[in-house]
Amino acid sequence: MTRAFRRRLEETAYILLQTDRLTMARMAVAAARALETGSVPPERHPLIRLFIAAGLARLVSGESVGTRRASEVLLEMIEHATENQSQVGPVETRPSGLILPR
Repeated sequence: MTRAFRRRLEETAYILLQTDRLTMARMAVAAARALETGSVPPERHPLIRLFIAAGLARLVSGESVGTRRASEVLLEMIEHATENQSQVGPVETRPSGLILPR
């Protein structure tokens, strides 16, 4: 799974670079590198979490919880869980300004 995400991020970075969006290309490369080195476990990688949340929201888009859409409830639960997690360990700041957990 992480290999496929890493490859997609690298391809996206190339496209962003070719279309003069250097900052966004650097962010895509940084995300891919974090997957490659294993410095961030896949379950804590923000981009993978976003992909999973979006996929789950799409899967339950036709369902409801009471009077609310199930996708809204799901995303709210994910946001709540993310807010409650504290960052563990020191962080490393790259010259690009990207902050990575060590």
